[in-house]
Amino acid sequence: MAKSALMAINRASQIQPKAKILMFGGYAVGKTINALQMPKPLLAVDTEKGSEHYKAFTGDFHAVNTRDLQLTEQLLAELENNGGKIPEKDDAGNPTGKEIQLTSLIVDSGSTIYDLVKDKYFRYYRKNNPFYNLEGADWGILKHHFKSNYIYRMLAMDLHMTLICREAKNYLEGSYMKRNLDEPFKADIEPSVLYDFDVVLHMQKTPSGIYRCEVKKTRLIDENGDSLLPEVIENIDRRTFMPWMIDLITQKKALSDNKKNTSVGTGANSSAAPIEVNVIKNKTAEELDRIKNEIKAILIDSKWDNDRVQNSLMDVVGVKSILIKEFTIDKAEKYLAYLRLIRDGNNIDQDETEPLEDEKVS
Repeated sequence: MAKSALMAINRASQIQPKAKILMFGGYAVGKTINALQMPKPLLAVDTEKGSEHYKAFTGDFHAVNTRDLQLTEQLLAELENNGGKIPEKDDAGNPTGKEIQLTSLIVDSGSTIYDLVKDKYFRYYRKNNPFYNLEGADWGILKHHFKSNYIYRMLAMDLHMTLICREAKNYLEGSYMKRNLDEPFKADIEPSVLYDFDVVLHMQKTPSGIYRCEVKKTRLIDENGDSLLPEVIENIDRRTFMPWMIDLITQKKALSDNKKNTSVGTGANSSAAPIEVNVIKNKTAEELDRIKNEIKAILIDSKWDNDRVQNSLMDVVGVKSILIKEFTIDKAEKYLAYLRLIRDGNNIDQDETEPLEDEKVS
C-alpha cells in the first residue's frame, strides 16, 4: 500500500533563518562591496567581472567569472545537489581532495543572467523569422526557465544569499513611457522574482556621497509581529552593514527603537572621532526634514522662481508649499523623486528612445 501523503505533515518548527536578499540600485551605490561582506566562506558568481576588484577591502572569497549560461546553470545545479560544498584548491589552483562548506552565495547580477536568457530565447525564436516577437506563451516559458534553473536553485540552498540587480526606470502601467513618480525606479529583473526573496533593498548614494538604502520589502518579523527592518537605513558603512543585517536576520530581534543608532564606527571618510553609521530611520518627522532639506537644495541650484515651484508642487502632489502640514512625507518623497529626475536630465513624460521589443511585450 502506498504511503499516504498526509504523513508528510509535521508540526511547524522554528528554522535557523538564512538571509535571502535582493539588492538593486544604480552604478557605484555599494551593491557588490556590501554583499561581499556576507559571512565567509563565500562564493560570488560574477557576470560583471567586478567582484575581485574589492578583495583587498572585503577579504578572501571564492569567485566564478562567467557569462556562460550553460556553465552558470550547471554550477547552480551542482551546488544545490552538493549541499553548498565546493572543491578546495591550493594556491596554485590544484584540487586538494577536500571540500569547503560555503556559508554565503552572491550572484552578480541577476539582471545580466535574465538578459542572457532573453537573448537565448530571442535567437531561438528568430532563427527562421528575424521579425518574430515573443508572444504570451513564449514569455511564460522563458520566465519559467529563468526562475526554475536560476532563482529557485539559488534559494533552495541552505546559505545566506544575495542577488544583485541593476536599477531600471519604472513607468506607469498602461502609459507610453511615463515615469511613475511614486516609485521612479525598480529592480531590472523579472518582477515576480521579488516575491521569492525575504528582503528587497534599494541601494542609493546621495549627491554628498552618503550611502543609504530603502527597504522595499521584508517578511522578517519577530514573535510580536514587529518588523526586524526599518524603512530606511542611512549612512551605510560598507564594512559593517551586511554583518549587521545578517545579525538582525539570524537573531530575529525586533527593533524597539527605530531612531536609535545601532552601530558606531569610523566611517569611510572619517579619520578622527567615530561617527554614527547604519542609522535606522522610519518615515518620521526627522526623515521629512531631511527630505525637505534636499528639496530646498535642489530648488536653490535650479534657480526656479516661486511661480514655477508652486506650479510644480500643485501638478505633482497637489499642494503649493513644502512648509504646510499637508505636505506629508509621502508627498515629499514623490516631489523629491520628481526633482531628482529633472536634475538628472530625465524627461519624465516621455523617453526619447523607443522601448525594446521585449519591453513592449512584457
